[in-house]
Amino acid sequence: MIARMLIFFAVGLAVYRPGLAVGAEKENPWKVSGSVGVQFDDNVNTSQVDDTSGQGDKATIIEGSGLYKIFDSKAFGLEAGYDYYQSLFEDLDGFDLQSHSVSLFASTELASLDLSAFYGYSRTLLGRNDFLSFNNFQPMVGFSATDSWYVSASYNYQNKNFRTVQERDANVHAGAVDNFF
Repeated sequence: MIARMLIFFAVGLAVYRPGLAVGAEKENPWKVSGSVGVQFDDNVNTSQVDDTSGQGDKATIIEGSGLYKIFDSKAFGLEAGYDYYQSLFEDLDGFDLQSHSVSLFASTELASLDLSAFYGYSRTLLGRNDFLSFNNFQPMVGFSATDSWYVSASYNYQNKNFRTVQERDANVHAGAVDNFF
């Protein structure tokens, strides 16, 4: 099977920095990026519902994202984000995907602990029909065990709600411990 072939072209959004003069000392709280590309898939499918076309098609892929740092200090950080994804197939429009995702990320330091939490919500359309809503929550704690060893532990909760195929709905609970030397 031929792997998907992606060709992406930057659309000039790269990093948007409104109102900053050259040499300005304050970091801009906005980051915006985007891309447009073409994809060829020799067997278009939607893996989330095991739907396979058995046919090849090409698609235009559009992606965009934005991030805003609401607070950015050593004591507390808070960021809000938005991501957009769209695939538009030439012939098999029932496989078109459109996704809108919003997120919040908070971080702070308490004593010698790094504390953070991520929340994300995504809504996806498949073939222009409501398809999936997805919630994700992940708190994390980290600390330096020694000067050259950092340990972090996290819990991840995901809620997947398929709008048309309820037997695929799921709640996922996962834990992780990472060590960095």
